[in-house]
Amino acid sequence: MGHCRAKKNQKVSSVQAEEQGFSSVIEDSDESGELHTFFRSESKNYFEQQERDLGANYLSCLSQFGQCDQLECIDNFEARALMRLARHCIRQSHDRNAELSELFALHKKMLRRQWQAELEAEKCGKQPTMWPLSFPQNPAEMRRFILSGRDAVISNLPHPQVTALKCHGVVSLLDVVAHHLANNLDIEEIGPNPESGHIEHIGESPRAMEIRDNAIERFGNLDDVVVITLREWSDDFDSNNCKDNKNKNIWVKTVTIGAPPNQSNSIHHTYLFAIGHKGADHEEAEEKFKDDLLRLSSGPPLWFHCKKFNKTKMVHAELLVSMQDQPERRGANCIMLGNSNMASRWCHAANLTQVKNLIPSCETCLKNRMCSTVNLTEACDLCANWDTNTQSGLLDFNPPPNFPESEVPNSGKLKPTELTYDLLKDALNKTFEKIKTGEHSFLNELS
Repeated sequence: MGHCRAKKNQKVSSVQAEEQGFSSVIEDSDESGELHTFFRSESKNYFEQQERDLGANYLSCLSQFGQCDQLECIDNFEARALMRLARHCIRQSHDRNAELSELFALHKKMLRRQWQAELEAEKCGKQPTMWPLSFPQNPAEMRRFILSGRDAVISNLPHPQVTALKCHGVVSLLDVVAHHLANNLDIEEIGPNPESGHIEHIGESPRAMEIRDNAIERFGNLDDVVVITLREWSDDFDSNNCKDNKNKNIWVKTVTIGAPPNQSNSIHHTYLFAIGHKGADHEEAEEKFKDDLLRLSSGPPLWFHCKKFNKTKMVHAELLVSMQDQPERRGANCIMLGNSNMASRWCHAANLTQVKNLIPSCETCLKNRMCSTVNLTEACDLCANWDTNTQSGLLDFNPPPNFPESEVPNSGKLKPTELTYDLLKDALNKTFEKIKTGEHSFLNELS
């Protein structure tokens, strides 16, 4: 009850409130205090003008003319239009806003040129010879002129044709190269830099040089040849606007055409090659990529129009690097995901759990590693010195259960093996033959 009586006794001095704006003074029967409103003077100034319904006019006048004394000179319609633009810009990045301002300048210049053309035509008594273009003025015109109409700009932009496979949408790698060369985009130059003896960019790497040598071997010379290095990347991600939890995981594969060092981060050199669901079998997309890559790297020459040289040229393209995280790389190569005893390290077959204490450097080897003048290739009897490929016998491990006895060495242990594609193919063929002839059981080969 006392609190209610105190609230009734409070009153605000209207005279002081008018003099101090929003810093009103509360007069209480027992005590008086200052009513706090805003820390920022910008907020106080805006709301003072908004009390007169001139908040938009105030911001517009201040931004355009640096003062707010003549708000009655600001048209309400124009002020609201500027506020709508500000509402749009606050949601965009700095680069997008800069691009938007350039569009406004282009639109203004376009209207001025059209107006001047009309004046010239009137002076000559003729109709303008150029057809005037206009920016979209409403959502319907935006769709019709720019976005999705049959004759819209975006609908008719050049891009590689998309083909629907069973579980993926893919484009042709040949079509990607054709669009890239027709767009007059720069290509990475391959070759050593004569001004320095060290590698400064990836075009001077041994793999890039190997690709160039392969092109010379294929065509004899590089007079009418464009040599292209390719980078492939694939991974999965969660869609941020998908309501269906089962289909929200997306898998994509991109291909990047080698660019000069000063354009290494350019988005114009990277193309989406394939897209599908994460759980789908990606072999069909990988098979399409492999077939297209073989056509670009071997066989009869393929000719493409090259805008940079204004002529057709032969193209030789090879894969420079394949970029994948470990789960993606293991899945693409049908190798276990690293949580088993035999495949904990990528591209190696060994039961490192049995010998984990022997892998790190011993005290002597650690001291030698700290001294760069010591030869680290000498084998140690106490540790592997982090060399999991050592054949010294130190990391030999016991065979897994059901392992074929005929494949076990006399020592009774298996050595760590670095996996290669040739080794995997040989192992697959041998497994098939052993099971076919009955020498090994299915359990033997599973181990």
